[in-house]
Amino acid sequence: MPNQVRFPPPPPGAYPAPAHRPHAPEPNDYPGALPPNHWANAPQPAHYPPPAAPMPPPRDNFHGHQPGAAAPKRPEVIHTNNSPGERKAKIDAGVQQLRHYTSHGGKLFHSTSSKAWEGLGKTGGLVPPTMLRNYGVKRVTGEGDVNVPGEKSSVYFGQGSLGLGRALGYFELNQKSTNFSPHLYGGKELHEELSKTRHIVKNWNLPRGESFRNSNLTVDLKQAQSRLRQLETEKELRDALPHRARNTQPYPMMFDLVMGDRGEKKVNLDHRFNDGSGEVMVDRPVMFKDHLKRVFVPVNNMEHAKKQLDQMLGRGHSVEVIPMESLMQTLRYQRDEGRDREKASKAATSLQNKEMTFKGITQAESAIAGLYDQAAASLPLKGYY
Repeated sequence: MPNQVRFPPPPPGAYPAPAHRPHAPEPNDYPGALPPNHWANAPQPAHYPPPAAPMPPPRDNFHGHQPGAAAPKRPEVIHTNNSPGERKAKIDAGVQQLRHYTSHGGKLFHSTSSKAWEGLGKTGGLVPPTMLRNYGVKRVTGEGDVNVPGEKSSVYFGQGSLGLGRALGYFELNQKSTNFSPHLYGGKELHEELSKTRHIVKNWNLPRGESFRNSNLTVDLKQAQSRLRQLETEKELRDALPHRARNTQPYPMMFDLVMGDRGEKKVNLDHRFNDGSGEVMVDRPVMFKDHLKRVFVPVNNMEHAKKQLDQMLGRGHSVEVIPMESLMQTLRYQRDEGRDREKASKAATSLQNKEMTFKGITQAESAIAGLYDQAAASLPLKGYY
């Protein structure tokens, strides 16, 4: 063709190889010897657009998944970065909401982790762990095997002033204990705990019904299997989201509920502990729409908790979300100010039981960790895996 302009081929090495694209067919991105834009440095009309710069790689960890693989769900940001002034204003507002607050025998309290929100959205309230499968819910929270081995057939609550202290202790345990919150483990610690627990479950050889025992604390096969489930759930999450940001980490929360006074909606207690803990058991679901009055969370998690309640109960609900910092400030003021003797006594009881609960369960956790070490050392040594 006489009018065709032919550009000379580029010299060898004049143009860089095409940038690697994770999802492009491998290994032959471009058929032929040269990429289709090998003429890019040739003279072009002034209006001709320059070649597009290569796209920068994504800034998160989701671009590494191969075609056809299901990408993990992005972790939801659940912490709000409040300025010191915003934080103080929210805590002060919560104190005002609690100015007439008192605990009494008609109140129930239950602490858990924000990991429970998804399941709570399906159940509509607190449900005994053995019933969760009826709602298609996998249990992802709980204290593990410290007090009651295996899946529990009841929901545990604190009742009244003592029970408030009990629930406050569990709230703190959800903040600080790896037994309640495996996300607090470092990577090496989680690997070691998983290896040890897998070894115990794989090589368990004690006769049926026997366990490793220290006073009234035990480790049996069912407990080890429950703990392994808890640890593997955490590992699965980390494998799917290896760079989970701190502002997506779970937070503790405490539900403040009323028992009701009549009819089918009244919460009937199925067992009351006589150990001074204020703990009671309920064998049936306790629905939020009938009984939930307040949710206490750290101040930086209020917005997330409000969003979850709106999704569960609708925007017209009357449940209050109050900073836990406001409740602690209120209880200390009631105890120390002493103007109202009844409130002062109840607040002192709650705060004292909080400390006793946290200390007692922390000591039990330490003793049970020793039993796991004993089991791992004494069972047939086939090696951790």
